[in-house]
Amino acid sequence: MSKLAQTRATLFLIGILIVPFTFYWAYGNFSIAYDGLAALNTTFDYISSETIIAYSALAYLSVFFAFLIKKNVNLRVFLLLISALFELMMILEFSRTLLADQQVSTLKTLETVFFRSQDVVPLQAFNSLALILWSVLVYQERSWIPNQLRKIVSSVKSGIDENQKLSVFIKNKFAILILVITMATTVTSGISAYKTYRSAAKQFDAGFQFELFLIVLNLVLLVIVKTALVLLPLLFFFVTKESWLSEIKSITSSLLDFKLSRYLTRVISGYLYWFYTVCVLAVLGLAAPLLTVVTYLEAAAEYDAGFQPQLLLIIFGIPIAFVLIGYLIILILRVVFELAVALIHIAENSRIKI
Repeated sequence: MSKLAQTRATLFLIGILIVPFTFYWAYGNFSIAYDGLAALNTTFDYISSETIIAYSALAYLSVFFAFLIKKNVNLRVFLLLISALFELMMILEFSRTLLADQQVSTLKTLETVFFRSQDVVPLQAFNSLALILWSVLVYQERSWIPNQLRKIVSSVKSGIDENQKLSVFIKNKFAILILVITMATTVTSGISAYKTYRSAAKQFDAGFQFELFLIVLNLVLLVIVKTALVLLPLLFFFVTKESWLSEIKSITSSLLDFKLSRYLTRVISGYLYWFYTVCVLAVLGLAAPLLTVVTYLEAAAEYDAGFQPQLLLIIFGIPIAFVLIGYLIILILRVVFELAVALIHIAENSRIKI
C-alpha cells in the first residue's frame, strides 16, 4: 500500500471515529426532518448550538476534505493539521467547562473528556482513538511546517536586484501582515484567557489550588492553539500566494479591458464551480452523518437490546443515499457550467476567425 493510500485510509478511519461524538448530542435535542432545506437548517442549528460541537464538526469536516484530496499534497497536509487543531480546541473547551465546575474532580474531568460521560456510551473513547491516529499522521508530516517556513524565508530574501525590489517589498508586506495578525490574535486570546482566569479564581480559596493550576494550564494551551489556528491558514496562503496572486492580476487586467477583447467568464466559472462543489460536499458531508446517527438511535430505541440486523440498513443506506444525491448534484452543476463555458469557446473561436 502506498503512502497516499495509507494516509487516506487513516483519515477515513479518523472521520468514522469522530462521527459518534460529533453528532450524537442531536438525539433527543433536535427534531430531525428529512425534507430538503428543513434537514439542512436542522444541521446548521445543531452545529452552531454549542462551541464544543462546532469545533468537533469543523475537525470532522477538515478530515472529510483532506480524505477527498489526492494530488494537492500541501492542501491535504494543511487540512490534516487544521483538523487536529480544531480537535484540540474541542478538547480544551470541553475540559475548561468541566474544570470550572468545582463539583467535578480532576479524574472525573479526564474520564469525561477522554472516555465517556455518565450514562452514555463511550463516545469520547472513539475520539481518543482518533486522536492517536491524528498524532501518527501529524508526526509523519512533522517536516511540512519547517519546510514551508524555510521557503518563506528564502522567498523574502530572494530578489535583491533592482528589477525585483517591488516583489521583495510585497513579500515582506505579507510577512509583516502575518506577524501582526498573529500577535494580535495572541494578545486578544491572552486577554480573554486572563479574564476567564480572574473569574474562575474567585471561586477558589486563597493559596495554591491544583484545580486552578489546571485551569491556568488549560487557558495557556487555548491561547497557543488559537494562535496556531490563525497562523496556519496565513502560512498556507503565503506559501501558495504565487498562484492566487497571478489569478487576481489576470482577473483585474481583464476587468480593465474596456474593449472586451478578453473573456473573463471561463476563469470566473471555474471558481464558481469550485465554490458550489465545496459547498455541496460540506453540506452533505455534515447532514449525512447527523441524519444517520439520529435515525439509528431513534430506530434502536424501538427494538430490544442487542444487535439488530435491520439497523445496518440505516447505517449504510443513508450515507449511500447522500453519496448518490451529491454525485447527481455535482454532475448537474458540471453540465450547467460546461454549457456556459462552451458558449465562450464559440465566441472566442468566432472572434479569432473574424
